[in-house]
Amino acid sequence: DGKISKHFSYSLCQKFFSANGEDDSVFDNTDWLTLSYDVGGFTFTAGKDVVMVGSYEYDAYDIDSYFDMNSMFYNSFACYQWGVKAMWTNPSETTSFAFQVTNSPFAYFPKEDNLYAYNLGWYSAWDWYESIWTVNLFEYEKGKFVNCIALGNMFYLGDFELMFDYIARASDLDNGFGKDYTMTVQPAYNFGESLRLFGRF
Repeated sequence: DGKISKHFSYSLCQKFFSANGEDDSVFDNTDWLTLSYDVGGFTFTAGKDVVMVGSYEYDAYDIDSYFDMNSMFYNSFACYQWGVKAMWTNPSETTSFAFQVTNSPFAYFPKEDNLYAYNLGWYSAWDWYESIWTVNLFEYEKGKFVNCIALGNMFYLGDFELMFDYIARASDLDNGFGKDYTMTVQPAYNFGESLRLFGRF
């Protein structure tokens, strides 16, 4: 991460190993590469970025994730996509709202498929509670979408914390949500800075 000027900043996460990506380009090993413009409480971002999904399991850095403990959604979702995002943050920095448009995670050939994802998110941060809630439309076929509601919650009480994620998906709204969902619960206790005990269910 770095500042280019008063209003412009950049962020880059580059992996240094070979991968076969969707476009067979130099960016296949790039997790994200973004340019942001800040003015007032607004931030406008463009580039390759993480698709917004309301989940703390999903939001964790790769090094803090454990493949065998992760949900099927986490292990199969193509989260790094090209797109744009606009975000507003209140003066106290406790609440942010964001809207993002990216290539769809279902696009096998993003340059040719022209499938998109539309993501609306709410971020909050207080002493005892943090949230990442999103409403997502993931286009899997031209004009057809997987509708998603993702509610990521983190509760804090002293050295104890509780993560509760709920992601519900539906391609047919007539049948409603609830049949296809991912729910993750992770209690954790921090024994100082060097030891943390947690479980995931």
